Amino acid sequence: MRRTKEDAERTRERILDAAETVFYDRGVARTTLEQVALAAGVTRGAIYWHFDSKAALLEAVHQRVRQPLTDLLYRLIEDDPPDAFARMEAQITDVLMRLFEDDRTRRVLTIVLLKCEHTEEMAAILEHEQVQRQQFLASLARFFARLQDRGLVAPGVPEVQAAALHAFLLGLFSDVLRFPAHFPTPDHALALVRYFLTTFAPRRRQAPPGGVALSGVEP
Repeated sequence: MRRTKEDAERTRERILDAAETVFYDRGVARTTLEQVALAAGVTRGAIYWHFDSKAALLEAVHQRVRQPLTDLLYRLIEDDPPDAFARMEAQITDVLMRLFEDDRTRRVLTIVLLKCEHTEEMAAILEHEQVQRQQFLASLARFFARLQDRGLVAPGVPEVQAAALHAFLLGLFSDVLRFPAHFPTPDHALALVRYFLTTFAPRRRQAPPGGVALSGVEP
């Protein structure tokens, strides 16, 4: 009987579920497509029907978690609502909560951040990730520039602010996954986020002697 589109999609999802588990248990470099096929209950040929390489399979595993989060963040920083910075903090909080509460998010980010060795086999996907990183940083820098124009963040070089936020979050997420005992509850990680984000707060002008401090961005 000819396979329906729905059958093919179910098989694809089963392969992705199996790959997520095997990548997490063994690491990407030590995982073979034969092991994924066995875990999924399909043939190796079935995997190649949907994915032309292990790198493509890993990218699809990552995409299931990353794409919804990326779409939300891009929409936020490109639409630029009046409360954009507060909403970005809420979005960061949501991702952190998923690390603590959602098994799939935790497994996939553990794979990508901690278990994806830089091998020749992964060169294509790492290059793709670099391109996406640069695109995201460019969008984030434009976001910071617009917020500076409106006096909503401290003055500075937008590209540096964007890179600093990205590096902080990457390090925090990696630490939460690598050293879970250091973060027994989400509050420990969220406190670090709140502290770091204060570095972007508009500074206040120093009050004259006996005067009242004036709020606003320094010239």
